[in-house]
Amino acid sequence: MKLQLDIHDAKYTYEHPDDHANITDIVEAFRGMLVTAGFHPMTIEALFDETAIEPWNLAQDNCDNKGL
Repeated sequence: MKLQLDIHDAKYTYEHPDDHANITDIVEAFRGMLVTAGFHPMTIEALFDETAIEPWNLAQDNCDNKGL
C-alpha cells in the first residue's frame, strides 16, 4: 500500500509493505503524513473526532456492497 500527499509544493509518501493493510494502518499513516507536512497535531486530532465532520449517516440496509 502506498499513500502520497502532494501539498505546499512538497510530496510526502508512506509505503506499507503489506498490500492488505487495514483501515487503522491507513488512517494512522495519513495522520502522521499531515503532521510531517506541517499541520499541528492538535488540529489533526480534533478533525479525527467523530463530531468534527458531518457524519455520512449510512444505514446498513441502504448499503449495496454486492460488487465489493
